[in-house]
Amino acid sequence: MENSTKVTITLSEDKIKEIIYAYNLLGELLETILPREKIYQKNFRGKLEQALKEVETGQTQKVQSFDEFIE
Repeated sequence: MENSTKVTITLSEDKIKEIIYAYNLLGELLETILPREKIYQKNFRGKLEQALKEVETGQTQKVQSFDEFIE
């Protein structure tokens, strides 16, 4: 049986925005080599755009665990 360690990460809304911005920058860099359609599935691209809009409009929720995050 493996030992599991619970890790708590707290990010401010500004940090989340920075992470998404950096992620998009990396995506743009990759797109200079490969088209976005080859890198990401269509469903993922749509969800990413939705997440960006939610963060920009303050539609975020505090979660206590990763399981809550993916629900």
